[in-house]
Amino acid sequence: MKRPEDVTIRKRDDRGEEEYEHRAKGMPAELAAAIAVEISTDRHREDHSLPAKTDAPGSGRTRDRAGSMWF
Repeated sequence: MKRPEDVTIRKRDDRGEEEYEHRAKGMPAELAAAIAVEISTDRHREDHSLPAKTDAPGSGRTRDRAGSMWF
């Protein structure tokens, strides 16, 4: 069974892929690569600008936006 975080991440990945395909359609490889880097940079900034989700109040564990567990 998939965790809710996995489903959320997969949906976000799918949207990113759709955005890339839309923006890079018909572009030369060099420009398509630049678009991919821009999308990746934007996502990285979003991931690191949001507060971490806690696993449970007072548990001392948190999850980052990608769902990775931190202690």
